[in-house]
Amino acid sequence: AVVTCFFIDCLEDIVAGLEKIHSLLKPRGLWINVGPLEYHGSILSPTLSQIIELAKEIGFAFEKEEIEAMELPYFNRPYALQNLQIREAAMFVARKS
Repeated sequence: AVVTCFFIDCLEDIVAGLEKIHSLLKPRGLWINVGPLEYHGSILSPTLSQIIELAKEIGFAFEKEEIEAMELPYFNRPYALQNLQIREAAMFVARKS
């Protein structure tokens, strides 16, 4: 399995990142993701639905059709409690098909 936490929005190239995750997995391997889509310098800034469609094109099948949304704490700088923000994040599980 590959677990990504607060990761997708940090990729410079989302397509290459998802392809790499896919290549690391054995057949039927799991990709578990949780995190917001805040984007920090990526070339593209796709929506969650666009990421899901891209992942399906790359070869992922999603365990659930509905993607779970949740609110998570997010710090702009490490150890800076005054910078705590709540961000909406998505959690999903996909399987390499």
